[in-house]
Amino acid sequence: GDGTLLPTRFPLEKLGQVSLWDLPGQGTSKIPSVTYLCNMGLKYFDAVCIVTDGRWSEGDNNLLAAIHYAGIRCFVVRSKVDLAVADAARDEGWGQEEAMSHVHQLLQRQTQLQPHRIHLVTSIASFWKDFGSVGNFCKHLQEEVEASLKEEVAEQMFEEGPQEDVNMDAMDAVDAMTIMTWDDEDEDEKVEYLRLDIDNQCFKPVGFVKRAGA
Repeated sequence: GDGTLLPTRFPLEKLGQVSLWDLPGQGTSKIPSVTYLCNMGLKYFDAVCIVTDGRWSEGDNNLLAAIHYAGIRCFVVRSKVDLAVADAARDEGWGQEEAMSHVHQLLQRQTQLQPHRIHLVTSIASFWKDFGSVGNFCKHLQEEVEASLKEEVAEQMFEEGPQEDVNMDAMDAVDAMTIMTWDDEDEDEKVEYLRLDIDNQCFKPVGFVKRAGA
């Protein structure tokens, strides 16, 4: 079902004029995949994180292909990895390390991302001493944001080059949409959510893209 229905902004005070955006998951009746790139304006983001609970779909794959083609910094986060470990122990008799390795390798084959750009996490803190801590991902995200703000060239993120037949019309169409501006004086969002402008400088927000159910 639908979780997040509207883009939600979370300012990161530690990094100054940077915000995280929790975007609606794509692939539902309310948020269809076919219009997702256009409606969310992903080409304006410095980085995009696709969060999946393990059900990697064709829509996820198309989204990642477009992100790859556009050269946007990206990550994939596998949430609820504690459930994957428990399922592997019950169904396959695997230990924690074997289960985590299997999940990671499967997701890498599906996404073709470099291994360190895939993070396996759980929101249950009691597991963090053994696996699934969000610490490494948060550190990686901060490094990427700081590098983007310095306009450093991103490393090779994928095992292979981008597809040549990716249709970017949906992403280009977002040029006609309203861009968000920020007024320091009254701290009020004037218009929509796509980009942040502070003191006449453009600071594009980091985006979190959640798949429905993640």
